[in-house]
Amino acid sequence: MFCLMLISCLKHPFVDDDDTKEINCSDWSCNQRGYMEWWYDKLPHFECLNPENNKLNNWWHYEVDYDDAIAHEAELAAQGCELRTQR
Repeated sequence: MFCLMLISCLKHPFVDDDDTKEINCSDWSCNQRGYMEWWYDKLPHFECLNPENNKLNNWWHYEVDYDDAIAHEAELAAQGCELRTQR
């Protein structure tokens, strides 16, 4: 069974609407552990802030401790930490 990946997380936060890739279980060795590792690796986990909205590029900060994540946003903004990558 094929599914369609609608965004390319490798380009996050610079994702084009037409970035798609057909995938199947062979991408994660068709087992539960492989799927979990594959899926977790697709979640944005880059350092610094997204220049478009000044939010953390690493979503885990928000998931684990939202209040600390908001404080971390302010710290990084004060340091001038911004994701710099080519589109």
